[in-house]
Amino acid sequence: MKNSNTHVGDILISVAIPDYNESDVNAGFIIAIAEQLDREYKFWEILLVSEGIGNNHYSELRNVDNIRVVQVKQYTEFYIRRTIAAMEAIGDIVVLTSVTEINEVDLISLINKVRDTDNLAVVKRSRKSVFDTVLKLIGRITGFQVSLQNMLTSAYPRSIIGQLLGQFSTQIALRFPPIYLGNPEAITASVGYTRSFGGLLRRIALIQDLLFSIGPKLLTYVGTLCIVVAICAFSYVIYVIFVWVLIETVQPGWVTLSLLTSLGLAFMSTSLFALSAGLKRLIDIASPDYSNYIVGETGSVDIYGKITNTLNVEKFGN
Repeated sequence: MKNSNTHVGDILISVAIPDYNESDVNAGFIIAIAEQLDREYKFWEILLVSEGIGNNHYSELRNVDNIRVVQVKQYTEFYIRRTIAAMEAIGDIVVLTSVTEINEVDLISLINKVRDTDNLAVVKRSRKSVFDTVLKLIGRITGFQVSLQNMLTSAYPRSIIGQLLGQFSTQIALRFPPIYLGNPEAITASVGYTRSFGGLLRRIALIQDLLFSIGPKLLTYVGTLCIVVAICAFSYVIYVIFVWVLIETVQPGWVTLSLLTSLGLAFMSTSLFALSAGLKRLIDIASPDYSNYIVGETGSVDIYGKITNTLNVEKFGN
């Protein structure tokens, strides 16, 4: 398939599909997406992440330009594959989608919205979920805009996806935008497919990760509380000493018991603060190495080489 579009742009579009599997139907979807991209944009790529694509099946896509296939280890979790897709995509605008949704959304409109606004864009279902209110509250605590209306398809400018890949909770940030990014652009889609059992399990796992992501903030709150308790305990020690020095008649054993209690509380709160601070620091510097999941990559064209050659031809032509 040759590029025949007349639209000349200086942006590279990446459409990443993290759950591609060997299916003639899926191959047909990929070919259709390639034709749409080829009509609209000069530079584009389709990135497929798969647990293994046989050579015979890949021949179905051999005549499609700009296909890259990243092979990952078997049984790699979906959201890890999704993060790998975001890491490996080289476009100025990166679209993350799924084989269950590529036939349901208008990718071109989504890409153009990001190009026009320079903001991330998400595809939302028209139907709301009864659990949205609770999850939005959890999301506000953890710093994410959580909504079950958000589909798996979203598009990001390079600057924003770079920020999200630098976060500790990358998988959640790529699924639900952080609050600090402001309101994303939204496109509503009428979804016609029924969510699979596997998709339901993925959603439950993601919500579990979202709950676990509260941990760093809880450590911060616990550390702050420990500082307050330690200050109060040391203040009480000073109070006990003043009482012992200034007052002649003190209840027998009160000074000893008060000192032991306050010093013990001060020691425990200081120790807990040190543990909380250490754990928080470890969480801040820890980052999963997603590259360990990648076992190989194949492609039908050198994207960078094509861009370079095209730009040189246009330059000398002028």
